[in-house]
Amino acid sequence: MNALKGLLIGCSLLSVITGCTLVEVPYDGHDGTGYHSDDYEIDAYVEIPFAVRRLIRDRVDGYSMPPVSRYGVDIYPVELRDPYNIPSYVSSDFNGDGIYDYAYMFSAVSWDGADWYLDTKMIVVTSTRDGFELSLDLDLGTVTGPAELPVEEYWGIRLLERGVHSVTDYYRGGALEQTVELENDGIYLASIDPDERSVLYAEGNDVYEVVIDFGSVAKKKAGSSVARGDRVIHLTKSTLPKPTAN
Repeated sequence: MNALKGLLIGCSLLSVITGCTLVEVPYDGHDGTGYHSDDYEIDAYVEIPFAVRRLIRDRVDGYSMPPVSRYGVDIYPVELRDPYNIPSYVSSDFNGDGIYDYAYMFSAVSWDGADWYLDTKMIVVTSTRDGFELSLDLDLGTVTGPAELPVEEYWGIRLLERGVHSVTDYYRGGALEQTVELENDGIYLASIDPDERSVLYAEGNDVYEVVIDFGSVAKKKAGSSVARGDRVIHLTKSTLPKPTAN
């Protein structure tokens, strides 16, 4: 049976935001030191299983797991803020085999003159009979902004528990609301831009994405669009919380 059981019209994006439940994980990122290991070291502040580190180490070389402070309220709503629930890591049984799978966000910051550039990628690792498989290494694109704007993450993830969730897609200036019913837990890819929001789910070790294609509901294998990673998105304003005066 397909992991995606049905697509129906109804509800709103708010259901996704309030209906998501994140898996609790050990998290020590408040001091910015991060979690490291001598074997297949990865710049992350959550503990990554050795078998997964070995699988993704070369893919995230030069990248780091974004600190929570780089996520605005559009991606990480105030009502969901929890030190154990973060928009750069979720884990659950995505493919329904009874073993935990993993999704991560990594980014790399660089500077050119007075502008910063942030390259972001999404990694999904699913379990197999023999261990783990890298199911998705998705380059989401480059976000850039002037020095007067703080460096800000453009994309983040949340875990969608299996069941019914509602999303809103935008097409030719209008909004199309659709209900996504998941047989297993899935991943909500959030963004500052409503057009960049989607739902991903696993069938076996393949990851698919729910999208709107020419006004009709469609699915595609995630990462199938080469142009996606080649984009450069210019950020003109910040959605990060403004610092409070002492």
